[in-house]
Amino acid sequence: MSVVHSVKVVVNINFSDGRTKELILDQTSSQSVAGEVLTRCEISRKLSKEDNMPVGNVCANNIIIKILSEGELIPDNTQSIYYGYMDNTAVLTVTITDALGNIDFGVYFVDSWIGTVSSSSATEVSIDAYDIFSIVGKGKTLGNMMPLNTLTKDYVIMLIDELNEGRDDKYKIKYRTSDLNFGKYSNMQCCGGIGSSTLYDALNTISQCTLTNIFIDRDNYIKTIDCLDSSTVSVGELSDCTNTFKAETQSGTLVNYDDVNVKYIMANLSEIETLFELQSTYTDGEYFNIDTGCNLERVVDVQVSEEDGTTELDGTLNYLKYTRDKLDMQIDDVEVDRDIIIKINGIKVNEITKETGIAKTSNNELSVSNPIIKQNMIGEYRTDLLTLIKMKNKSLLVKGFIDPRLKVGDVVHVDVERTIGISGYYRIIEENWEFESTSNGTFILSEITTGGE
Repeated sequence: MSVVHSVKVVVNINFSDGRTKELILDQTSSQSVAGEVLTRCEISRKLSKEDNMPVGNVCANNIIIKILSEGELIPDNTQSIYYGYMDNTAVLTVTITDALGNIDFGVYFVDSWIGTVSSSSATEVSIDAYDIFSIVGKGKTLGNMMPLNTLTKDYVIMLIDELNEGRDDKYKIKYRTSDLNFGKYSNMQCCGGIGSSTLYDALNTISQCTLTNIFIDRDNYIKTIDCLDSSTVSVGELSDCTNTFKAETQSGTLVNYDDVNVKYIMANLSEIETLFELQSTYTDGEYFNIDTGCNLERVVDVQVSEEDGTTELDGTLNYLKYTRDKLDMQIDDVEVDRDIIIKINGIKVNEITKETGIAKTSNNELSVSNPIIKQNMIGEYRTDLLTLIKMKNKSLLVKGFIDPRLKVGDVVHVDVERTIGISGYYRIIEENWEFESTSNGTFILSEITTGGE
Protein backbone atom coordinates (compact mmCIF):
# COMPACT_ATOMS: atom_id res chain seq x y z
CA MET A 1 0.00 0.00 0.00
CA SER A 2 1.19 3.50 -0.80
CA VAL A 3 2.04 6.22 1.70
CA VAL A 4 -0.72 8.83 1.76
CA HIS A 5 0.17 12.21 3.26
CA SER A 6 -2.54 14.41 1.77
CA VAL A 7 -6.15 14.02 0.72
CA LYS A 8 -9.12 16.17 -0.13
CA VAL A 9 -12.04 15.88 2.31
CA VAL A 10 -15.53 16.92 1.20
CA VAL A 11 -18.32 17.00 3.78
CA ASN A 12 -21.82 17.62 2.48
CA ILE A 13 -24.36 18.84 5.01
CA ASN A 14 -27.84 17.74 3.98
CA PHE A 15 -30.48 19.89 5.65
CA SER A 16 -33.99 18.66 6.34
CA ASP A 17 -35.52 21.17 3.90
CA GLY A 18 -33.62 19.59 1.00
CA ARG A 19 -30.77 22.08 0.73
CA THR A 20 -27.12 21.04 0.92
CA LYS A 21 -23.90 22.79 1.94
CA GLU A 22 -20.49 21.59 0.78
CA LEU A 23 -17.42 22.00 3.00
CA ILE A 24 -13.90 21.29 1.76
CA LEU A 25 -10.62 20.51 3.51
CA ASP A 26 -8.05 20.34 0.72
CA GLN A 27 -4.60 19.11 1.80
CA THR A 28 -3.62 18.55 -1.82
CA SER A 29 -3.76 22.22 -2.78
CA SER A 30 -2.17 25.41 -1.46
CA GLN A 31 -5.25 27.41 -2.46
CA SER A 32 -7.33 28.74 0.39
CA VAL A 33 -11.05 28.09 0.40
CA ALA A 34 -13.24 31.16 0.88
CA GLY A 35 -16.36 31.31 3.04
CA GLU A 36 -17.21 28.50 5.44
CA VAL A 37 -14.02 26.44 5.80
CA LEU A 38 -13.60 22.88 7.07
CA THR A 39 -10.42 22.88 9.17
CA ARG A 40 -10.44 19.44 10.81
CA CYS A 41 -12.22 16.13 10.31
CA GLU A 42 -12.00 13.11 12.63
CA ILE A 43 -13.64 9.82 11.63
CA SER A 44 -13.82 6.68 13.74
CA ARG A 45 -15.25 3.26 12.89
CA LYS A 46 -14.92 0.08 14.93
CA LEU A 47 -16.21 -3.46 14.97
CA SER A 48 -16.24 -4.39 18.64
CA LYS A 49 -15.90 -3.09 22.16
CA GLU A 50 -12.60 -3.09 23.97
CA ASP A 51 -14.15 -4.37 27.20
CA ASN A 52 -16.98 -6.45 28.66
CA MET A 53 -17.62 -8.59 25.57
CA PRO A 54 -15.44 -9.34 22.55
CA VAL A 55 -18.41 -8.67 20.26
CA GLY A 56 -21.49 -6.49 20.33
CA ASN A 57 -20.89 -2.87 19.40
CA VAL A 58 -23.28 -2.11 16.61
CA CYS A 59 -23.20 1.68 17.06
CA ALA A 60 -19.61 2.28 16.09
CA ASN A 61 -19.20 5.03 13.50
CA ASN A 62 -18.83 8.71 14.29
CA ILE A 63 -17.40 11.93 12.87
CA ILE A 64 -16.32 15.24 14.40
CA ILE A 65 -15.74 18.23 12.16
CA LYS A 66 -14.39 21.70 12.96
CA ILE A 67 -15.43 24.68 10.86
CA LEU A 68 -14.35 28.30 10.60
CA SER A 69 -17.60 30.09 9.83
CA GLU A 70 -18.27 33.65 8.77
CA GLY A 71 -21.68 33.24 10.42
CA GLU A 72 -23.62 31.09 7.99
CA LEU A 73 -23.14 27.86 9.98
CA ILE A 74 -23.40 29.26 13.50
CA PRO A 75 -26.65 27.76 14.85
CA ASP A 76 -27.62 30.78 17.00
CA ASN A 77 -27.25 33.22 14.11
CA THR A 78 -30.82 34.19 13.30
CA GLN A 79 -29.63 35.92 10.13
CA SER A 80 -28.24 32.72 8.63
CA ILE A 81 -30.18 31.22 5.73
CA TYR A 82 -29.83 27.86 7.54
CA TYR A 83 -31.16 29.11 10.87
CA GLY A 84 -33.47 26.52 12.42
CA TYR A 85 -31.97 23.66 10.38
CA MET A 86 -28.58 23.39 12.11
CA ASP A 87 -29.62 20.60 14.49
CA ASN A 88 -30.11 16.84 14.69
CA THR A 89 -32.30 16.82 11.59
CA ALA A 90 -29.22 17.31 9.39
CA VAL A 91 -27.23 14.46 7.83
CA LEU A 92 -23.55 14.45 6.77
CA THR A 93 -22.05 12.55 3.86
CA VAL A 94 -18.26 12.37 3.48
CA THR A 95 -16.01 11.78 0.47
CA ILE A 96 -12.22 11.42 0.60
CA THR A 97 -10.16 11.98 -2.56
CA ASP A 98 -6.57 10.84 -3.04
CA ALA A 99 -4.37 10.35 -6.10
CA LEU A 100 -6.39 7.28 -7.15
CA GLY A 101 -9.86 8.83 -6.94
CA ASN A 102 -12.84 9.20 -4.63
CA ILE A 103 -13.69 7.09 -1.58
CA ASP A 104 -17.10 7.26 0.09
CA PHE A 105 -16.60 7.52 3.84
CA GLY A 106 -20.14 7.05 5.06
CA VAL A 107 -23.37 8.69 6.17
CA TYR A 108 -23.63 10.32 9.61
CA PHE A 109 -26.59 11.75 11.54
CA VAL A 110 -25.98 14.96 13.49
CA ASP A 111 -26.04 14.69 17.27
CA SER A 112 -24.73 18.12 18.33
CA TRP A 113 -23.99 21.39 16.52
CA ILE A 114 -22.13 23.88 18.69
CA GLY A 115 -21.10 27.48 17.99
CA THR A 116 -22.64 30.78 19.00
CA VAL A 117 -22.27 34.34 17.75
CA SER A 118 -21.64 35.61 21.28
CA SER A 119 -18.85 33.22 22.27
CA SER A 120 -15.18 34.12 22.46
CA SER A 121 -14.58 31.85 19.46
CA ALA A 122 -17.48 33.21 17.49
CA THR A 123 -16.25 31.86 14.18
CA GLU A 124 -15.62 28.28 15.31
CA VAL A 125 -18.22 25.58 14.89
CA SER A 126 -18.06 21.94 15.97
CA ILE A 127 -20.41 19.22 14.67
CA ASP A 128 -20.63 15.68 16.08
CA ALA A 129 -22.47 13.02 14.10
CA TYR A 130 -22.99 9.26 14.38
CA ASP A 131 -24.26 6.34 12.37
CA ILE A 132 -27.95 5.54 12.05
CA PHE A 133 -27.82 2.78 14.68
CA SER A 134 -26.51 5.25 17.26
CA ILE A 135 -28.93 8.07 16.55
CA VAL A 136 -32.09 6.34 15.33
CA GLY A 137 -31.67 2.71 16.39
CA LYS A 138 -31.19 3.47 20.10
CA GLY A 139 -34.51 5.26 20.27
CA LYS A 140 -36.53 2.95 18.03
CA THR A 141 -38.40 0.32 20.02
CA LEU A 142 -38.87 -3.03 18.35
CA GLY A 143 -42.38 -3.79 17.28
CA ASN A 144 -42.37 -7.50 18.02
CA MET A 145 -40.28 -10.52 18.86
CA MET A 146 -38.45 -12.75 16.45
CA PRO A 147 -41.27 -14.57 14.61
CA LEU A 148 -41.42 -18.33 14.72
CA ASN A 149 -39.25 -20.26 12.26
CA THR A 150 -37.33 -17.14 11.21
CA LEU A 151 -33.62 -17.45 10.46
CA THR A 152 -31.20 -14.97 12.00
CA LYS A 153 -30.39 -13.41 8.62
CA ASP A 154 -34.07 -12.90 7.78
CA TYR A 155 -34.75 -11.34 11.17
CA VAL A 156 -31.90 -8.86 10.74
CA ILE A 157 -33.36 -7.90 7.36
CA MET A 158 -36.72 -7.35 9.06
CA LEU A 159 -35.02 -5.05 11.59
CA ILE A 160 -33.31 -3.04 8.85
CA ASP A 161 -36.57 -2.69 6.92
CA GLU A 162 -38.16 -1.40 10.12
CA LEU A 163 -35.35 1.12 10.61
CA ASN A 164 -35.59 2.28 6.99
CA GLU A 165 -39.33 2.85 7.06
CA GLY A 166 -40.17 6.43 6.18
CA ARG A 167 -36.57 7.46 5.50
CA ASP A 168 -35.19 9.07 2.37
CA ASP A 169 -33.73 6.40 0.07
CA LYS A 170 -30.24 7.94 0.13
CA TYR A 171 -30.07 7.55 3.94
CA LYS A 172 -31.48 4.04 4.16
CA ILE A 173 -29.29 1.14 5.24
CA LYS A 174 -28.71 -1.09 2.24
CA TYR A 175 -28.12 -4.82 2.38
CA ARG A 176 -27.15 -7.80 0.27
CA THR A 177 -28.07 -11.19 1.64
CA SER A 178 -24.61 -12.43 0.63
CA ASP A 179 -23.09 -9.93 3.11
CA LEU A 180 -25.04 -11.35 6.06
CA ASN A 181 -23.23 -14.43 7.33
CA PHE A 182 -23.66 -15.59 10.92
CA GLY A 183 -21.43 -18.65 10.65
CA LYS A 184 -22.38 -21.75 12.60
CA TYR A 185 -25.11 -19.83 14.47
CA SER A 186 -26.95 -18.66 11.35
CA ASN A 187 -29.81 -21.14 11.80
CA MET A 188 -31.08 -19.82 15.13
CA GLN A 189 -34.86 -19.75 15.15
CA CYS A 190 -35.71 -19.20 18.80
CA CYS A 191 -38.38 -16.56 19.34
CA GLY A 192 -37.44 -15.55 22.89
CA GLY A 193 -35.39 -12.87 24.51
CA ILE A 194 -35.36 -9.74 22.38
CA GLY A 195 -38.96 -8.62 22.12
CA SER A 196 -38.64 -5.65 24.50
CA SER A 197 -35.41 -4.24 23.11
CA THR A 198 -34.68 -1.24 20.95
CA LEU A 199 -33.49 -2.01 17.47
CA TYR A 200 -29.95 -1.13 18.55
CA ASP A 201 -30.14 -3.52 21.52
CA ALA A 202 -31.58 -6.28 19.35
CA LEU A 203 -28.71 -6.08 16.85
CA ASN A 204 -26.18 -6.08 19.69
CA THR A 205 -27.88 -9.13 21.17
CA ILE A 206 -27.70 -10.93 17.84
CA SER A 207 -24.05 -9.93 17.51
CA GLN A 208 -23.23 -11.45 20.90
CA CYS A 209 -25.39 -14.53 20.41
CA THR A 210 -23.80 -15.38 17.06
CA LEU A 211 -20.23 -14.17 17.81
CA THR A 212 -20.56 -11.95 14.77
CA ASN A 213 -19.58 -8.34 14.16
CA ILE A 214 -22.47 -6.37 12.68
CA PHE A 215 -21.56 -3.01 11.17
CA ILE A 216 -22.36 -0.42 8.50
CA ASP A 217 -19.66 -0.05 5.87
CA ARG A 218 -18.63 3.15 4.14
CA ASP A 219 -21.16 2.58 1.35
CA ASN A 220 -23.98 2.36 3.92
CA TYR A 221 -24.41 -1.40 3.56
CA ILE A 222 -24.97 -3.54 6.64
CA LYS A 223 -22.41 -6.34 6.83
CA THR A 224 -21.36 -9.09 9.17
CA ILE A 225 -18.09 -10.81 9.99
CA ASP A 226 -17.94 -14.22 11.65
CA CYS A 227 -15.39 -13.52 14.39
CA LEU A 228 -14.17 -17.13 14.34
CA ASP A 229 -13.55 -17.13 10.58
CA SER A 230 -9.87 -16.49 9.85
CA SER A 231 -9.83 -17.47 6.19
CA THR A 232 -10.17 -14.00 4.64
CA VAL A 233 -7.44 -13.08 2.15
CA SER A 234 -5.16 -10.14 2.94
CA VAL A 235 -5.86 -6.96 0.96
CA GLY A 236 -2.94 -4.75 2.04
CA GLU A 237 0.15 -4.29 4.15
CA LEU A 238 1.17 -2.15 7.11
CA SER A 239 4.92 -1.90 7.50
CA ASP A 240 7.31 0.13 9.62
CA CYS A 241 9.46 0.43 6.52
CA THR A 242 6.74 2.21 4.52
CA ASN A 243 3.49 3.59 5.93
CA THR A 244 3.69 3.01 9.71
CA PHE A 245 5.66 5.24 12.09
CA LYS A 246 4.21 3.93 15.37
CA ALA A 247 3.38 0.39 16.50
CA GLU A 248 2.66 -1.10 19.90
CA THR A 249 0.78 -3.96 21.49
CA GLN A 250 -2.23 -3.31 23.67
CA SER A 251 -3.86 -5.53 26.27
CA GLY A 252 -7.60 -5.29 26.70
CA THR A 253 -9.67 -5.92 29.82
CA LEU A 254 -10.54 -9.44 28.65
CA VAL A 255 -6.99 -10.74 29.12
CA ASN A 256 -7.55 -12.39 32.49
CA TYR A 257 -10.94 -13.98 31.79
CA ASP A 258 -10.50 -17.73 31.88
CA ASP A 259 -14.08 -18.93 32.27
CA VAL A 260 -17.49 -18.10 30.87
CA ASN A 261 -20.90 -18.62 32.42
CA VAL A 262 -23.71 -18.43 29.89
CA LYS A 263 -27.31 -17.63 30.76
CA TYR A 264 -29.85 -18.63 28.19
CA ILE A 265 -33.61 -18.65 27.76
CA MET A 266 -35.98 -21.53 27.30
CA ALA A 267 -39.06 -20.26 25.51
CA ASN A 268 -42.31 -22.06 26.32
CA LEU A 269 -44.92 -21.40 23.64
CA SER A 270 -48.64 -21.40 24.38
CA GLU A 271 -51.29 -22.84 22.10
CA ILE A 272 -52.66 -20.35 19.64
CA GLU A 273 -55.39 -18.28 21.26
CA THR A 274 -57.55 -15.26 20.56
CA LEU A 275 -55.85 -12.15 21.91
CA PHE A 276 -58.68 -9.75 21.14
CA GLU A 277 -61.46 -9.23 18.64
CA LEU A 278 -62.91 -6.20 16.90
CA GLN A 279 -66.31 -5.76 15.30
CA SER A 280 -66.71 -3.01 12.76
CA THR A 281 -67.97 -2.03 9.32
CA TYR A 282 -65.26 -2.11 6.67
CA THR A 283 -64.74 -0.50 3.29
CA ASP A 284 -63.06 -2.63 0.66
CA GLY A 285 -59.31 -1.97 0.45
CA GLU A 286 -59.24 0.23 3.54
CA TYR A 287 -56.18 0.45 5.77
CA PHE A 288 -56.66 0.10 9.52
CA ASN A 289 -54.46 1.21 12.37
CA ILE A 290 -55.97 -0.47 15.38
CA ASP A 291 -55.14 0.19 19.00
CA THR A 292 -55.33 -3.33 20.33
CA GLY A 293 -55.65 -2.28 23.95
CA CYS A 294 -53.31 -5.10 24.99
CA ASN A 295 -49.59 -5.69 25.14
CA LEU A 296 -48.36 -7.91 22.28
CA GLU A 297 -44.75 -7.77 23.46
CA ARG A 298 -44.54 -11.52 24.09
CA VAL A 299 -46.61 -12.59 21.11
CA VAL A 300 -45.40 -14.35 17.99
CA ASP A 301 -47.09 -15.70 14.89
CA VAL A 302 -50.05 -13.29 14.80
CA GLN A 303 -52.94 -14.51 12.65
CA VAL A 304 -56.19 -12.88 11.59
CA SER A 305 -59.56 -14.53 11.03
CA GLU A 306 -63.03 -13.17 10.37
CA GLU A 307 -66.55 -13.80 11.69
CA ASP A 308 -66.61 -17.03 13.69
CA GLY A 309 -62.82 -17.44 13.76
CA THR A 310 -62.81 -20.41 11.41
CA THR A 311 -62.33 -18.58 8.10
CA GLU A 312 -58.76 -17.35 7.59
CA LEU A 313 -58.21 -14.25 5.50
CA ASP A 314 -55.08 -15.39 3.66
CA GLY A 315 -56.50 -14.34 0.32
CA THR A 316 -57.89 -10.99 1.46
CA LEU A 317 -55.36 -9.82 4.06
CA ASN A 318 -52.96 -7.83 1.89
CA TYR A 319 -51.00 -6.18 4.65
CA LEU A 320 -50.37 -6.96 8.31
CA LYS A 321 -47.91 -5.43 10.75
CA TYR A 322 -48.15 -5.35 14.51
CA THR A 323 -46.29 -3.64 17.32
CA ARG A 324 -46.79 -3.98 21.06
CA ASP A 325 -50.11 -2.17 21.11
CA LYS A 326 -50.88 -1.37 17.47
CA LEU A 327 -51.93 -3.42 14.49
CA ASP A 328 -51.89 -2.16 10.91
CA MET A 329 -53.70 -4.14 8.25
CA GLN A 330 -55.51 -3.89 4.95
CA ILE A 331 -58.36 -6.17 3.94
CA ASP A 332 -59.56 -6.45 0.34
CA ASP A 333 -62.51 -8.19 -1.29
CA VAL A 334 -64.90 -7.77 1.62
CA GLU A 335 -68.52 -6.85 1.15
CA VAL A 336 -68.86 -3.07 1.45
CA ASP A 337 -70.59 -1.90 4.64
CA ARG A 338 -70.71 -5.44 5.95
CA ASP A 339 -70.29 -5.94 9.70
CA ILE A 340 -67.56 -8.47 10.39
CA ILE A 341 -65.66 -9.59 13.45
CA ILE A 342 -61.89 -9.59 13.15
CA LYS A 343 -60.18 -11.93 15.59
CA ILE A 344 -56.48 -11.47 16.28
CA ASN A 345 -54.96 -14.82 17.25
CA GLY A 346 -51.43 -15.37 18.48
CA ILE A 347 -49.00 -17.54 20.39
CA LYS A 348 -47.73 -16.19 23.69
CA VAL A 349 -44.22 -16.85 24.96
CA ASN A 350 -43.25 -17.52 28.55
CA GLU A 351 -39.50 -17.39 29.14
CA ILE A 352 -37.44 -19.30 31.68
CA THR A 353 -33.83 -18.20 32.21
CA LYS A 354 -31.29 -20.97 32.80
CA GLU A 355 -27.50 -21.14 33.17
CA THR A 356 -24.93 -23.52 31.84
CA GLY A 357 -24.11 -24.68 35.36
CA ILE A 358 -20.37 -24.24 34.77
CA ALA A 359 -18.59 -23.97 38.12
CA LYS A 360 -16.84 -20.67 38.74
CA THR A 361 -13.10 -21.29 38.67
CA SER A 362 -11.74 -17.82 39.40
CA ASN A 363 -12.66 -14.23 40.10
CA ASN A 364 -12.24 -13.50 36.40
CA GLU A 365 -15.31 -15.25 35.11
CA LEU A 366 -17.15 -13.51 32.28
CA SER A 367 -20.91 -13.82 32.68
CA VAL A 368 -22.85 -13.40 29.44
CA SER A 369 -26.44 -13.81 28.33
CA ASN A 370 -27.47 -15.47 25.10
CA PRO A 371 -31.26 -15.29 24.95
CA ILE A 372 -31.69 -16.80 21.47
CA ILE A 373 -29.21 -19.67 21.47
CA LYS A 374 -30.48 -23.22 21.26
CA GLN A 375 -30.06 -25.33 24.38
CA ASN A 376 -28.05 -28.02 22.60
CA MET A 377 -25.45 -25.43 21.47
CA ILE A 378 -24.70 -23.81 24.84
CA GLY A 379 -21.51 -25.82 25.43
CA GLU A 380 -20.18 -25.13 21.94
CA TYR A 381 -21.02 -21.44 22.26
CA ARG A 382 -19.12 -21.19 25.55
CA THR A 383 -16.05 -22.86 24.00
CA ASP A 384 -16.19 -20.54 20.98
CA LEU A 385 -16.51 -17.47 23.19
CA LEU A 386 -13.41 -18.48 25.18
CA THR A 387 -11.56 -19.01 21.89
CA LEU A 388 -12.57 -15.54 20.74
CA ILE A 389 -11.46 -13.98 24.04
CA LYS A 390 -8.03 -15.58 23.65
CA MET A 391 -7.80 -14.22 20.10
CA LYS A 392 -8.51 -10.72 21.39
CA ASN A 393 -6.39 -10.82 24.52
CA LYS A 394 -3.79 -8.68 22.84
CA SER A 395 -4.34 -6.26 20.01
CA LEU A 396 -1.97 -4.23 17.89
CA LEU A 397 -2.04 -0.46 17.40
CA VAL A 398 -0.41 1.07 14.33
CA LYS A 399 -0.33 4.69 13.25
CA GLY A 400 0.97 6.24 10.08
CA PHE A 401 0.29 7.71 6.66
CA ILE A 402 -2.01 4.85 5.71
CA ASP A 403 -3.99 4.32 2.53
CA PRO A 404 -7.57 5.47 3.29
CA ARG A 405 -8.92 2.57 1.24
CA LEU A 406 -8.06 0.23 4.12
CA LYS A 407 -11.04 -0.09 6.45
CA VAL A 408 -12.58 -2.07 9.29
CA GLY A 409 -13.09 -5.70 8.44
CA ASP A 410 -10.11 -5.86 6.08
CA VAL A 411 -7.34 -8.37 6.69
CA VAL A 412 -3.83 -6.98 6.22
CA HIS A 413 -0.32 -8.32 6.51
CA VAL A 414 1.52 -6.50 9.27
CA ASP A 415 5.32 -6.27 9.25
CA VAL A 416 6.62 -4.23 12.17
CA GLU A 417 9.62 -6.45 12.89
CA ARG A 418 11.96 -3.47 13.11
CA THR A 419 9.79 -1.64 15.64
CA ILE A 420 8.39 -4.31 17.96
CA GLY A 421 9.33 -7.62 16.35
CA ILE A 422 5.88 -8.61 15.04
CA SER A 423 4.86 -10.01 11.67
CA GLY A 424 1.62 -11.73 10.71
CA TYR A 425 -1.93 -11.37 9.48
CA TYR A 426 -4.37 -9.12 11.32
CA ARG A 427 -7.94 -7.92 10.92
CA ILE A 428 -8.65 -4.20 11.23
CA ILE A 429 -11.16 -3.90 14.07
CA GLU A 430 -10.97 -0.12 14.47
CA GLU A 431 -10.00 2.74 12.16
CA ASN A 432 -9.43 6.32 13.31
CA TRP A 433 -8.62 9.13 10.89
CA GLU A 434 -7.38 12.63 11.58
CA PHE A 435 -7.58 14.92 8.57
CA GLU A 436 -6.09 18.32 9.28
CA SER A 437 -2.75 19.59 7.96
CA THR A 438 -1.84 15.96 7.16
CA SER A 439 -3.68 12.62 6.98
CA ASN A 440 -2.99 10.32 9.91
CA GLY A 441 -4.58 6.92 10.30
CA THR A 442 -4.58 4.94 13.55
CA PHE A 443 -5.71 1.31 13.41
CA ILE A 444 -6.44 -1.29 16.08
CA LEU A 445 -5.90 -4.80 14.77
CA SER A 446 -6.67 -8.31 15.99
CA GLU A 447 -4.45 -11.24 15.02
CA ILE A 448 -5.86 -14.05 12.91
CA THR A 449 -4.32 -17.43 12.26
CA THR A 450 -4.37 -17.48 8.46
CA GLY A 451 -4.65 -15.09 5.57
CA GLY A 452 -2.88 -13.71 2.58
CA GLU A 453 -2.97 -16.82 0.43
